[in-house]
Amino acid sequence: MGDIAKGVLGGGWALVVGWVLPTALNLAVFFLTVAPSLRRTAAVERVWPGSASQTALLLLCAAVLFGIVLNALQTPLYRILEGYLLWPRSAYDRGCRRQRARKERIGGLITRPEGRTPVQRALLNEQMARYPADDDQIAPTRLGNAIRRFEEYGHDRFRLDTQVLWNELSSAAPEQARRQAETARTNVDFFVALLYGHGVVAVLAFLALTSAGAERRLLVVTAIALCTLIPLWYRSAVYATDEWAAAVRAMVNLGRKPLADALGLVLPKQLAEERTMWQLVTRMSRRAYRDAADTAFAPYEEAYDWARPMTDAECTLRHLVGIDVNMAFAAGANGLVVGLGPPTHVEAPVFDAKLPGSWLVDLSHVDLSRVKVGKDTWADLDASLLPSPFTAKGDRPTGPAWYATPTVAYAVELGYDVTPIEAYVRHDNGRYLDGWYQRLRDAYLATMADLGVHADMEPTDFLGAMDGYKDRDPELAIVVSAIKATVKGGLGKLRERPRGEGWKPGQPWRALSRPTWRPDIRAAVISRTRINLHRKIVKHAAFTGQYPIAILSDCVVYAANGPSPLDFLPYREGKPLPGGFKLGINPGLVKHEGTQSVLWGEEVRERFDAPELNLARYIKDGQVTDEDSGE
Repeated sequence: MGDIAKGVLGGGWALVVGWVLPTALNLAVFFLTVAPSLRRTAAVERVWPGSASQTALLLLCAAVLFGIVLNALQTPLYRILEGYLLWPRSAYDRGCRRQRARKERIGGLITRPEGRTPVQRALLNEQMARYPADDDQIAPTRLGNAIRRFEEYGHDRFRLDTQVLWNELSSAAPEQARRQAETARTNVDFFVALLYGHGVVAVLAFLALTSAGAERRLLVVTAIALCTLIPLWYRSAVYATDEWAAAVRAMVNLGRKPLADALGLVLPKQLAEERTMWQLVTRMSRRAYRDAADTAFAPYEEAYDWARPMTDAECTLRHLVGIDVNMAFAAGANGLVVGLGPPTHVEAPVFDAKLPGSWLVDLSHVDLSRVKVGKDTWADLDASLLPSPFTAKGDRPTGPAWYATPTVAYAVELGYDVTPIEAYVRHDNGRYLDGWYQRLRDAYLATMADLGVHADMEPTDFLGAMDGYKDRDPELAIVVSAIKATVKGGLGKLRERPRGEGWKPGQPWRALSRPTWRPDIRAAVISRTRINLHRKIVKHAAFTGQYPIAILSDCVVYAANGPSPLDFLPYREGKPLPGGFKLGINPGLVKHEGTQSVLWGEEVRERFDAPELNLARYIKDGQVTDEDSGE
């Protein structure tokens, strides 16, 4: 019969059982015990129903009306009992201390099980389970803690904030799980409504004592009995949260995947990655939209794609000279410490540059107008002519974001303090990519040597040897391209995207289940490569006063009076600037990418009405296309 009634009432079942029924019970007590004393007054006598049927109708209508009102007010009613509303600060703090001490006392009893039966130990564990796992979440009342424990479950386990995403989760979770949660909450609602109703009727009973002809003994007994029952209903509400907590836990566990599917996301197989995903979803749902909000799900480390308008002084020069870092990403992988084991989540960590991981930190305070360029040496620079080292587009960060360890370490290197908000770090780590790098480096150097480009050449000889090297042996040139493609493709495999095969948005793709799915390693390599390049740019700017005009991945363009890199690179007696750009064939050193005229650059930008068009993309041959060789 209960199931039939639920089917007929649909969503109104929770309203009827949770609020209307206990209100009807409280009104019945009022009509039977308090109303007779009030009825003897002239004002009440005039409006009192004249028959039993009219009285029953009045009771029914009043129960429905007050039940609906209580249901609408359930949030503040709960918050009062939880200790969040109308509690003075001193009372709130005192209640939290008392509840924290009670939790510690129960925990102490659990750790000392001697002399207790299994049933007693189970009851202690049951009491402990009615507290949130995090002591910082302790509420000042037992009901507040009993509710808070399952409110924090989704966030504590998966970083899925059920307080923020409850409506979305309820819509996506299986029907049976939703019904269980609704039914479980109805039980708690019943006792809460009964408790408040008893309090109101008890107050009215005491007030009725002042009326003429009041049945004082009945009113006193009623008021005392109701006041005695209030703590019972409160405890019953606390106990009833056990089923509510289990139902919410089931909704979170079973509803995460449907929720991810409904949001067009893929639920990661690794728990750490899933926690990161839900944290981003929660943040996007809770915060006001900003221009940077649409990048919240973007990779947090990418290569440079930055350009700026030329200054008047640069426009007076004749040439734009591009230099390119050899095997830049392979060099970035050399000696890089990456995670070998699972990540560990840490709240408010102290930054450790030796620990690979992802750090949520605000780097917006790093000012490139004054940076450290040595142990005790500071340099004043024109920050408007430099890209930020922390973003691919070179924009200065506007708030907290996720960065790999090399990026955060560089902020410290520039002379600024960092205070991470949280992090996912990998304590089990090592130089996993060294063997891969060394094989590719040796193959690259050996092939280039066969093409007449050696590692120990003087700068002028090196530039001459690089001129037209591919034409000397086209087959060996193909080998060089294959080595570079192996570097680029190998890093791409670490975060491979869907490749057709009938894939649809919201579905997992095959790369996610492969052992090569390691976006954290890819991010670390890109981070280190970008930082290595920025470090050289800063050294060069501090020594020469020259600033880059455009950067694309590992290619940097400068304005110069001559067409050669030697016309702007500060070589002295054949030696380069320490820590700056150095010409050579080894990975991490630079070669000449191409030279165009300043007039060409200005004409191209004017033709496309793009004063910040990235000229590094076209510096090689001057042909304006959308393609990038990636070298």
